[in-house]
Amino acid sequence: MGQTAGSRVTRYPVIDRAEIVRIAGEAPVGWTRFGELLDAEPAEPDVMVAWSDPAGLIYTGGTTGLPKGVLVSNLWYFPGCLRYQELFRPGPNDVHMGLGQMCHTIGSAVDILCPMYWGMTTITTRWFSVSRFWDTVRANRVTLTVLLGTLMTRLLAASESEDDAGNSIRLAASVTGGIPREVVDRFYQRFGIPLLEIYGQTETGPLCCIGERIGDQPYPSQGSPHGWADMVIADPLDRPCPAGQTGEILLRPTYPSTFMLGYLNKPDKFAEACRNLWFHTGDLGHLDDAGYLHFDGRMAHTIRHRGENVSALEIEQVVLAHPAVANCTVVGVPGAAGEDEIKAYVQLQEGAIMEPDEVVKACAERIAFFKIPRYVEFVSELPLSVTKGEVERHKLRDRGTGNAWDREAVGYRVRRPSPARQPG
Repeated sequence: MGQTAGSRVTRYPVIDRAEIVRIAGEAPVGWTRFGELLDAEPAEPDVMVAWSDPAGLIYTGGTTGLPKGVLVSNLWYFPGCLRYQELFRPGPNDVHMGLGQMCHTIGSAVDILCPMYWGMTTITTRWFSVSRFWDTVRANRVTLTVLLGTLMTRLLAASESEDDAGNSIRLAASVTGGIPREVVDRFYQRFGIPLLEIYGQTETGPLCCIGERIGDQPYPSQGSPHGWADMVIADPLDRPCPAGQTGEILLRPTYPSTFMLGYLNKPDKFAEACRNLWFHTGDLGHLDDAGYLHFDGRMAHTIRHRGENVSALEIEQVVLAHPAVANCTVVGVPGAAGEDEIKAYVQLQEGAIMEPDEVVKACAERIAFFKIPRYVEFVSELPLSVTKGEVERHKLRDRGTGNAWDREAVGYRVRRPSPARQPG
């Protein structure tokens, strides 16, 4: 911060990479001294404020493309506070630990506003750190938090400790739709933290309008709306799908002004998302016979390969089940026939060794032959979004085939499975 004429700048020691700066003296042009604000008449401004008035601009994560600015109303924030109580049933002795960024929904509307609304203590960290995470939990006696799936996998990748399950967290809301169920189960077994699954987007309000509740945990699933929204699974013509059939997840609020008001400077995107009286999430899922939601991946993560729609999530779950693999992301890259070829980016566990053909063999044992990746590239890290720590797939797609191992170029053939021999 530069020094202005007639002012005095006092700098204090650096605290956790942040620098506190105080300016005293004459106020720069266009500024008002804080003391004058304190001395002013305590009259409230003569302004009419409605629940539906714009109140904030929250940016999406940008995992499938450039982030979009989501314009939200005053009322958009409030259901998050009520859902927080429904999820956690917080008490005065609870301590919330915030892991989100302040410019996004989890950081601002959940980690700060919700605990404040219920009179609780909340702490936040500047950056998520695996090495310091449990020390921070213990030092502050944290009892509640929101854990994204990617954070869970990073905590699992750290060295095990005898007191892993001896932490103070009594309950966590979890967003794990994009990671294998085995990983979720392993996290619970190791750390002993009960998890409540939730599903939603910035557009549909804080702390997700779909979720589980204590006593209503049909694991594995992402839960149900609990009166906050209408939900349907739809085919490409927006017709409802029967139970068990995968389609796009469509939502609409049951209370006005609790979903977004629109996208900043992108009316075409807003019209595209909000059509036929539904908000189109761009996510795939199915409902079971009891009406609970099961997340099946993102439409943007579906790869069109040789006449088939291939789920990247399905392939990733198979590769992630290999003990040598720490993380995996599958994307489509341009192929010669105008459709995509399948490429797997694989991040190995520390010290692990794996050959590209082992990835192919693992897939051949569990999924259809046409879903097996053609390209395999080992990477030391994957590009992650600031918002949710999710892999920025569009950046991986932009790399194309790169220097990946190509099973067709080396003549590696994947055999189609032969029909099982019938007894007798």
